[in-house]
Amino acid sequence: MAETSESPWKSRWEAFLKALGYYLAYRLIYWGTGEVLVTAVRAQRTAGLLEGVSVAVLNRLISLGIHAVFAVVLVLWFTLRQRPLLPSLGLMSMRRRLIPLCILCGSGATVTVGWLWNVIPFPAAWEEAYSEKAGTLFEDYGIWTFVLTVIVAPLMEEIVFRGLLFKRLRAGMSFSAAALLSALAFGVAHASLLWMLYAFLLGFLLAWLTERTGSLWASVLCHFGFNLLGQFSIGALPLPMYIVTCAVGTVLLGLTLWDILLATKQHK
Repeated sequence: MAETSESPWKSRWEAFLKALGYYLAYRLIYWGTGEVLVTAVRAQRTAGLLEGVSVAVLNRLISLGIHAVFAVVLVLWFTLRQRPLLPSLGLMSMRRRLIPLCILCGSGATVTVGWLWNVIPFPAAWEEAYSEKAGTLFEDYGIWTFVLTVIVAPLMEEIVFRGLLFKRLRAGMSFSAAALLSALAFGVAHASLLWMLYAFLLGFLLAWLTERTGSLWASVLCHFGFNLLGQFSIGALPLPMYIVTCAVGTVLLGLTLWDILLATKQHK
């Protein structure tokens, strides 16, 4: 009897420790690669080999380099362990009907977050910190910013936080616990309190999509839709158009979630 009662806790701890190991490895690779690339770029700038390239663009290239190194390490890790990479990360095929729904879900979430941002009276210090970080991210906006934020970040962040963390946690925990912990890690990985807050909520939604569809591609596409529409500021619209956009976006979010729920229920 004692062994039976301890077994669930043992599986939970094993799942937690495995996910924690992946998360720490990710942070270590991210930090170590970043340090190496920053040092190399500084040396090149000192030698006058990168004249005309802005600091913002160099930061984007460094971020892309970090993601590339992590992707290579991940492929090598699963190859050496003789584990199939795509299934291990949850990158399974999903129904074509769900593809546009997941993208629309992310776009609707962007609009909903935008108007909640303006309605909820957050502390001014939080808003200033976010504006500073966001301003740095979109400074000297160009093709590399678009590639990083709309294509690379959705894929790599979903691989880490839902493919590695959530999937490992889910192996020994309930959905709620696994989604909560992976969303918390996703939130903490962001730069300011406001960013952490909406990243946490988004992380929970992305975990639900992964769970519901059985495929990490669902969360990747939702994340893509979120970041894609996030490149545009709906706050710059005239007030009547802004109100209509917010209403339509939130309704769109609700309808797509309901449609995804119905579409996946038939295949449970």
